[in-house]
Amino acid sequence: MAKVGLEAGQLKPAQQVALGSLTRADATDLTRARYQELTGVSRSQAAYDLAELVEAGVLVRIGAGRATRYRLAPASDSGRRRWTDERIRIELSSFCTDRTTWPSAAEFRTAGRSDLYVAASRYGGIGFWAAELGFPRVERARAATPLVGRRAALAVAAALVFALGAGVTALALRVHQHAATSAPPPKVKRTAGAAPVSFLADVRSLRRARVAGFATQAAAERAAASSRVALVLRASRGDSWISVRSAAGQLLEERQLTSGTDVRLHGTALWVRLGTAANVDLSTNGSRPRPLPSRAAVVVVTPRGMRVAEWAQPQPAPAPVLVASRIPAPATPPAAAPAPLPKPVKATPPPPPAAKAPERSSAGSSWPAPLPPP
Repeated sequence: MAKVGLEAGQLKPAQQVALGSLTRADATDLTRARYQELTGVSRSQAAYDLAELVEAGVLVRIGAGRATRYRLAPASDSGRRRWTDERIRIELSSFCTDRTTWPSAAEFRTAGRSDLYVAASRYGGIGFWAAELGFPRVERARAATPLVGRRAALAVAAALVFALGAGVTALALRVHQHAATSAPPPKVKRTAGAAPVSFLADVRSLRRARVAGFATQAAAERAAASSRVALVLRASRGDSWISVRSAAGQLLEERQLTSGTDVRLHGTALWVRLGTAANVDLSTNGSRPRPLPSRAAVVVVTPRGMRVAEWAQPQPAPAPVLVASRIPAPATPPAAAPAPLPKPVKATPPPPPAAKAPERSSAGSSWPAPLPPP
């Protein structure tokens, strides 16, 4: 505050607060946004106050546009006042020559003397200098702000357009109704012996024909629906191979139906060949799924129901497989020692045959013939 001590009594409180922030060592620059934050004034007032400080030689403007910032003026410039009372009087007298009224701020700005206007406002005020130079200052009435803003004007215009459109539409409807009521009814030619036909009778006949047409269409749809069957096959207990053909023999579906999946088919009659029927559930026309016979090989599905057309051949029972037991066989007792063989008995040889005496001829011997043994 030492630099601006000469003008401290003429500064506004907001300006004094801003300059006090610049005298601290940690603050070298001041911006308009920072001035607003420190003093709490509006944006336009902050710009006006900073311009006053620049004109008074207290601050120095650096940069332009959004990059504009303000610093304290050097010591050589801050000790003297740029706009003295004598200079302001001379400049105002020169500017107001040949004028009968005090110039407005716009006239100062147009002439490029905004600095003179700011100096006069800053040092003494506009009223003081107008009276000093002998100009009766005329208070100009500010332009009255419009009561209706741009958005309000647009809303009013939209309401007027809507009201105009509604009025035109109502007028057109009234004209149409008047034309309809004022037009003469069409003449109906009557034939001999025929009763007059009224509009109500025509409406009734059209309604009956329409109802009859709806009934016929519904009956045709029911007949078409009754002649077809909606089939759902679901593999609920495992995988199964399926092959589905129509009544004409056309192949509709052939694949491996994995567990948990299903297939939906439509037709008048469906022939279904199954690989593992025990794993498949069948549902027709939205009925509750039911399991198929385990030995079903071919199933025919019609609107009237389901029947098994072919049964699978029973598989022969597998031959028993001998499995070696792991239980050890019971130990057999040791065999007894064989009994000793009997001693061989010596066979007695048969007695030798009895010796026969030589036969002698009776002619040459005198021994009698021996007797036969007893």
